[in-house]
Amino acid sequence: MPSPKNERIRKTAVNLFWKHGFTRVTVEEICREAGVSKMTFYKYYRNKNDLVKSIMEEKINESIVTYREIMASGLPYTSKVEKIILLKMEQTREMSSEFFRDYFNSGDEELMAFMNKKTRMTVEMVTEDFRRAQEQGLIREDIRIEFIMYFMNKMLHLAQDKELKKHYPSMNDLIMEMTRFFFYGVMKRNESQNGQET
Repeated sequence: MPSPKNERIRKTAVNLFWKHGFTRVTVEEICREAGVSKMTFYKYYRNKNDLVKSIMEEKINESIVTYREIMASGLPYTSKVEKIILLKMEQTREMSSEFFRDYFNSGDEELMAFMNKKTRMTVEMVTEDFRRAQEQGLIREDIRIEFIMYFMNKMLHLAQDKELKKHYPSMNDLIMEMTRFFFYGVMKRNESQNGQET
């Protein structure tokens, strides 16, 4: 069971990092807000960057578990993709731009190596799932998986476009629209009697 003091450190750090980024936040500030000593902090973490990496690992692992649950569900494939895109959007919204800016501008080799490793792992996992879907006939045989991956990343950026978002009552509606466009383009689609897209 996680230590209550460590939990306080982590929750406090997340609140401060999301608000200010982590460059401006000091270990002293985290300890003061969490009500713990610096000695307690260093019992769990070598330094502030070690805490940053630990928080990122927890967030990424949580996302992977959710992703796996979505892929293992009995939903139609298009619905799975919608949920995956929404999951990615929620992650992006949850973590502040200040935090991401500091992370990628930190120049810390350990942090960047960690992120590169996790990124490669998740890309390989998602790519393999698309290949499996292709083998099962759920997506076109003549489309490159690399294009799908690239296009999905572009969709995530497009979903942040303020002018586009104005035309939709919610982010979910926009994501569903983009997913339908991703799968069907502008052509009408047929639906079978059981509600699965064909």
